[in-house]
Amino acid sequence: MKSRKTVHLRFFLCGLLLMLIAAPIVYANSAKDVEAGLISSELKDGGWKLLKKYGTDPTRFELLEDGSIRVIADDSNALIYRKISGDQAQKRFLQWQWRVDERTRATNIVTKHDDDRPIALYVAFNVDKKYQNWWVRWKNKLLYTVAGIPVSGKVLTYVWGGIGEIGDSYPNPYVKRIGVMNILQTSDSQMNAWITEKIDLMADFEKAFGHPAKSAHILAVSADSEDTKERSVALLRDIVFID
Repeated sequence: MKSRKTVHLRFFLCGLLLMLIAAPIVYANSAKDVEAGLISSELKDGGWKLLKKYGTDPTRFELLEDGSIRVIADDSNALIYRKISGDQAQKRFLQWQWRVDERTRATNIVTKHDDDRPIALYVAFNVDKKYQNWWVRWKNKLLYTVAGIPVSGKVLTYVWGGIGEIGDSYPNPYVKRIGVMNILQTSDSQMNAWITEKIDLMADFEKAFGHPAKSAHILAVSADSEDTKERSVALLRDIVFID
């Protein structure tokens, strides 16, 4: 039988781990965020939720009259996300248009604390348990239970920005085992013009992780300029999942 001291120690360690995991991120989607202009009420009503980083000014997300999302980062960092539901979760391709009107200096997106970018899209996938160890699954469940953060499976990130080349892929420096970053546009890409992207989600996933995905379940959009302390403005529209 385990001693009371051992049980208490385990609870203490679990609590400490929880604080270490959850401390950098604050889940928020309150009316105060709408009033503060961090996320427009139309985006909130459309199912988007705001995720802010503790201790950092949040990036702002606005839904414009033409249906595009304007993302403004000014020495800030945040993302919005929504669930991918129904038959969208099984679609093979993702297509969208984006543009950058203001950008920060070029950064090295594969280096922690120097990874600013004017815009990025994230797609999180469900995966079979045999492709993910119990420790990762436990941390993901803990984050969801305590902080409301829907982390599970593995994540592909599609980035506009950085000093790499278009087509480059790198492990995500923050979640190397479960995240891969793909550069679609660089800091040298044309500004003030809409660019159409169409990606093969399933092929990209298998290339990144060496096994098939089950389904996509979360779509997120972010912008980050907290390292350069500069301002960026980007727009995104016509996000569609297709066969």
